[in-house]
Amino acid sequence: MGVLSRLRTRLRWVLGLAAVAVVGLVAAYATVLGLGLAGWRTVWRIETLYGDEVEAACAEHGLPAPYFKALIFLESSGVAGQNPRFEPAVYERLQEVRDGRRERYGPITPELVSDASDDALRNLATSWGPMQIMGYHCVEIGVLVHDLRDTDALQWGILWADQTYGRYLRAGSPRDAFHMHNAGRPFPEQGPPRTHDPRYVGRGLRLMRAFWLVGWS
Repeated sequence: MGVLSRLRTRLRWVLGLAAVAVVGLVAAYATVLGLGLAGWRTVWRIETLYGDEVEAACAEHGLPAPYFKALIFLESSGVAGQNPRFEPAVYERLQEVRDGRRERYGPITPELVSDASDDALRNLATSWGPMQIMGYHCVEIGVLVHDLRDTDALQWGILWADQTYGRYLRAGSPRDAFHMHNAGRPFPEQGPPRTHDPRYVGRGLRLMRAFWLVGWS
């Protein structure tokens, strides 16, 4: 066997061992974080579609990018497009505000929606974009509902998150931030979480580790 032949054989062995190591590493990540192959495909989809934009926005605001990537996973699975989600209960409360039967709902007061049509209220009662920001939050950051579903939806969503619960992220408490995003309040000191899915916060924390691992590798 010539020198070149031996080198090719060794190279094939090295590449084979490297491939086994990569597969083993991915399998270990999947096992430890409980994502499975479908979950890891979603992680890579989010990195591909939103990774650079999230990194840039988070650098501007001084916030952790893995948190927002995990949030996109939880809220929209990283599916490109608008994927709006209408909330009938929110719509009813906004109607009550408009019709003078409720003093306010979040930042929405009767003065803001006194002449709003039902369609306009539906837009306010719908969550938009990869982070699924409720339409009525546009009032808090001084933009229109249209901005939450346009190409800059992610930028506005991170701005809203920064203003609403960025202090928890800077304090190193993503657990409170996830709970705030979904339930409107920090994680309770006692009792179960108030999120729509009791696993929401725990999944978010595991997903942050997954995105950290992807970014580190």
